[in-house]
Amino acid sequence: MEWDGPGDEPGLQGPPVWREQDAKCAKDGYWFSKAHADHAESIARFVITKRGEPIELADYQRAFLRRLYGWQCPAQMAWDSLGLEGTASQLFAIRRYKAASLWCSKGNGKTPTAAMIGLEMMTLENEPQAHIEIMANTADQAKDLTFGDMKKMIKASSALNAQIMVTAESIFHPGSNSRARVLPVKESSLHGLRPFLMAYDEVHTFNKRAVYSATQRGLKKVPNSLELITSSLGTNHLLFGMQMFEADEKLWDGTIADPRRMVLAFFNDPDSSENDWKDPKLWAEMNPAWGLPWGPKEVDMRADMIRMLSDPMGESDFRVLHVGQKFRGAQAAIKPKLWKQADAAASGLAFPSISELVAARAEWFFGMDMSVRDDITAFVAIAKLPNGMYYVFPHLYTPADGISYRGAEHRVDYEAWAKAGDIKTCEGPEISSDQVVEDIAALHSRVQFTMGHGDPAYAKDPLQRLKDKFDVPVATVSQGANTYNPAAVKLQELLVTGKIIHPGNQCLNWMASNLTYSKNRRGEVTPRKGGNKGERRHKIDGMVALLMAIQASIITPSAPPFDFNASLDGMFG
Repeated sequence: MEWDGPGDEPGLQGPPVWREQDAKCAKDGYWFSKAHADHAESIARFVITKRGEPIELADYQRAFLRRLYGWQCPAQMAWDSLGLEGTASQLFAIRRYKAASLWCSKGNGKTPTAAMIGLEMMTLENEPQAHIEIMANTADQAKDLTFGDMKKMIKASSALNAQIMVTAESIFHPGSNSRARVLPVKESSLHGLRPFLMAYDEVHTFNKRAVYSATQRGLKKVPNSLELITSSLGTNHLLFGMQMFEADEKLWDGTIADPRRMVLAFFNDPDSSENDWKDPKLWAEMNPAWGLPWGPKEVDMRADMIRMLSDPMGESDFRVLHVGQKFRGAQAAIKPKLWKQADAAASGLAFPSISELVAARAEWFFGMDMSVRDDITAFVAIAKLPNGMYYVFPHLYTPADGISYRGAEHRVDYEAWAKAGDIKTCEGPEISSDQVVEDIAALHSRVQFTMGHGDPAYAKDPLQRLKDKFDVPVATVSQGANTYNPAAVKLQELLVTGKIIHPGNQCLNWMASNLTYSKNRRGEVTPRKGGNKGERRHKIDGMVALLMAIQASIITPSAPPFDFNASLDGMFG
């Protein structure tokens, strides 16, 4: 892992993605407070090993704690970002991060780190009546992990013992009237929840989307609250907990940006020839507490490997839980490197204006993917130059009502994207098809679309209005392989040859990372979302609309001949 930054301050160190966001945040008014970072790290003095000695924090733990609490932002900025009414005092600051995730192999101190953060939030944050809520896949598991470590730390420290009362079911701090408890894993039991800290432990086994959504609603009621995820990877990619990892992975690798969510992840690709799961060098790299007295040791890892290999599923369990190897259920349709190379904003590519493309005699096409009512609707226009270059103009829509809740459910920041102009909000609880029609008609008056395609289920009426009222040439197209296979092959060709450029729209980038393909028995593809069938969180509407626009450009009489049976190896290689 590439890790850099000032040598004297772990809270400012990190991978390139972190440092890029730090630079942007500093320009936007955020700052790093060494005093806050020191205050947070001081909680470690209460952590006692089994031998009765203070624990030696791993470098990653110091960086995680100091970054989490050291970075500050003006209270009003955070207040506005949460959509809270009223005016926050400018005289105090609050944490930059509203969410933090730590993904790494077993035995590296994830749970003690979460316990330290729980005690920090309860005793050192000066938050009156703070509710520290802890959840795992089962209540018993939660009691054994973060909650159990908090109790052990209190018991081992005379200073904490004097301040905090511990019972079998709760931890209570009389000084601030704060308490910690294990949450029941039933949605019906979570009404009225107002957590200051919502800690999810070992979420790779978590499969309770409704429960997670209920806790997210509670978090939004409390200013300066924190969502904390600590987990190793899991072997079942279909579980909701592993879908949470996939969302965090997009933040970790920079696919999407959210300066108020921190992700630290130690994992590797099992398909890479460089990552030999039996190599102790890889073990050391993927276990950040390697070499510490309490951390993983080579002799123990070898013993675990021998023991686990006697089980039929032992190899995959060892590779996932001890070596951080990530196994996917569905392969991404578009390689991130190719999509980023086509990103005008990220790659510094020239992106002509609409007027410049019209003057250059571009042909214009669009695709429309309409949602039922309250999801995301997309229309994507493309300009095709005589030299075969394609330029992408995405238009994405979502209702203003409930945007914060949907963002939390999908683990993206729709509100920030809306402020950046990457997604448009429609007033009220539903998407206005009138607004979409008016936007297409307005663009048509400037570019004169050659053809527009839409799905017959939900886009039929808007397309008919475009044809009748604005004389826009349109057609509904089937949603099967006949439409999408040639468009998918063409998109792959354009990406490989550098013949397509998109503007770096954050929402479309996210949708591109969610796109997967399913194959029929003839090897033809149709787009599908990553994750479970029917999974709402993996949005691909913009990419579906882009594929329909490309299909329109292929079948237009002026288009050059194209081999619909071209090899798909590039998409699946």
